[in-house]
Amino acid sequence: MANQIAATCTLSAVGTSSNPMELDPTARTTTVLLNTDGLMQTSSNGSDVTIQVTYDYPGPPSGQSVLSWVPLSTTHFSSATDGSSALASLCNGCGVVLTVTGPIAGLRLSSTKWDSDAQTITLKALQSITAGP
Repeated sequence: MANQIAATCTLSAVGTSSNPMELDPTARTTTVLLNTDGLMQTSSNGSDVTIQVTYDYPGPPSGQSVLSWVPLSTTHFSSATDGSSALASLCNGCGVVLTVTGPIAGLRLSSTKWDSDAQTITLKALQSITAGP
């Protein structure tokens, strides 16, 4: 069985996750699950979220203290009720699964609009360090 590492972060307001995930930058793959149920509980004001990734490793050997964060994909998940929402085609916010096949050092969530009715959303990551059984 492959060695695996799991991590989680959450978001419940405008801004970025207060608990970004530090991941193993040597992992071969990372599977990311965004539970969007909390976004779908909003009123007509809507909420949004973007998954961000960093390739900078905060510890040795790089020792970087400031990390650069960029969107993981071009998809910006929103609970907008005008039909233009990326979540509109999903099963009422059941979730999004992405697989990254290259090394990443961290993940977090970011939001620029958060409805007062929105609930905490969760981002989970599972990394496979070795291949195969």
